[in-house]
This record gives sequence, structure tokens and C-alpha cells, in this order.
Amino acid sequence: MREDSTSYSLTRSKGESFPSSMWKSELAGVTELISEASLGRFFIEPSIAELASKNRTEEDVELLESNLEKMHNCFEESEILELDRQFHLLLAEATNVHFLPKVLEPLLYLSKAQEELDKYPDNVQKERILLEHKTILSYIKSQDSSSAITAMTSHLNCA
Repeated sequence: MREDSTSYSLTRSKGESFPSSMWKSELAGVTELISEASLGRFFIEPSIAELASKNRTEEDVELLESNLEKMHNCFEESEILELDRQFHLLLAEATNVHFLPKVLEPLLYLSKAQEELDKYPDNVQKERILLEHKTILSYIKSQDSSSAITAMTSHLNCA
């Protein structure tokens, strides 16, 4: 999403995100909204994992693997949170259903706000997230949609 002085454009390339400044003013004191965003992710993301396992391209797999490599080598909390968010967006983009990333992104920003309040993640959580992301990606790569759904649901339950 690109911002100019008068409006927003929803055009963006793979992996590019909406500016967090767009959402920060909306986040103050809205814990109920944050909770509802997490619930929304439970409904949307297992289906995203299923569709990504069916529709992903080799380019999508490469982008997801690159994201995991960056997370593996990352030790700064804010970067880990951003890479986590990007992984989920890249999965949504791998569905090739173009509105899904646009639906998911605000939910991820709200979830990220909660994670920042909880001082998440530490190194143990980073390793858990990384392992869960690798598991999800392995099912996406093998196009095992049933296992991808299960892995995503498990991942969201641990978050």
C-alpha cells in the first residue's frame, strides 16, 4: 500500500506490507478488537494453508524459505515479529486468491500489537515459531492440504 498526501493505493508487490502507522492510532485501548482479530485468524488461516498447498508456485516456496532463513538468523525481537507476520502474508499470497492478503493483513497487525504488549517472542518462542513455520511450509511444498490445515491450526493455538 502506498501513501500519498490524499489517499491510499492498495497496489503492492509480494511481501510488501501496509504501513503500520496506518493502524497504530486505531490500536490504542481496543483489546476486544484484538481478541476478535485472533478469532478471525482461526477462521481464515487454516483455509489459507489449504489453498496455498494447492496453488503455490516454486517462487512462493522460495519466498517462504527465504523468510524462514531470515528468521533463523534474526535475534532482534521486532524483526522476528515482522518476519512472522510476513510469513503469514506470504502464505496468503501463495493461495493466488488476491483478496486474502488484504483481508489477513489488518488481522495480523492487530495480533502483532498484542504480541508487542506481551513482550513476545523470546528465543524459545522464536525457535517454536520457526519450527512450526517449517512444518507448515513442508506441507505446503508437498501439497498436503489436510496436514497444512492441521499444522496451521496447531500453530495458531500455540500463539
